[in-house]
Amino acid sequence: MYAYTYHLPISDQPICVKRGKGGRAMRTRPLLVLPQHRDLPHWEALRAALGSPGIDYRNADLHGFPLAATGQSKTGIAFDVPSVQALRAAVRLLEGIVPAPVDALLRQAAVAELADDPSCRQLTETLRQQLVDARIGQGGFRRALMAYWDGSCALSGCSLAQVLVASHIKPWAGSSNEERLDPFNGLLLAAHVDRLFDRGLISFANDGRLLYSAALPHAELERLGLQGDDRRLKQLAPAHLPYLAEHRRVFGFISN
Repeated sequence: MYAYTYHLPISDQPICVKRGKGGRAMRTRPLLVLPQHRDLPHWEALRAALGSPGIDYRNADLHGFPLAATGQSKTGIAFDVPSVQALRAAVRLLEGIVPAPVDALLRQAAVAELADDPSCRQLTETLRQQLVDARIGQGGFRRALMAYWDGSCALSGCSLAQVLVASHIKPWAGSSNEERLDPFNGLLLAAHVDRLFDRGLISFANDGRLLYSAALPHAELERLGLQGDDRRLKQLAPAHLPYLAEHRRVFGFISN
């Protein structure tokens, strides 16, 4: 195994791709980035885009990377790359083309909301943090949705990570803590689709068909690019269906 170094066109920073026999990229954690990214604002967004936590990796053949503390080899952070779309989103974050979609004010609001929630008063700190992350669409909940939906909007196919929202299907207030962390209680949606879904202006049938509220004018659907009878979620599992049924019930949709 060896690592081939590339330089990003804007920042000129190095990234490495681990390659095996025949020059093919390794299947497991092939992408290596500089370790200092762990301390930058886009770190959580980078992990979410790649659906991977990132692990420390050492090899003497990492050109442009810093020496490890031992001084015997160089060090970087290795990531899995689930799709071409995820790789593109990661490169945009590394280049600083888009800001990290992590809002400190949203996190503070989520912490306060959980503090007032009776069902959250006896939680371990680890579980509390998982719920805070899930409430703002980050952490393990977002990573699971990015992996399941292949890094793209479940309805439109948009793969711009900076506009994708990890959206809960069953409203947060009516969900148990277990349901709040369940990836099948989630859809990865482009921001405009998420807002419509969160407000109950659209929902989805059990076969994935897009359902419209009577309060949503047809002209607005056209402007949003959501018109057409063939609009549907691209892949549903049986575990999604009870959550979708609850969303339809809460917002008054009649169709199954």
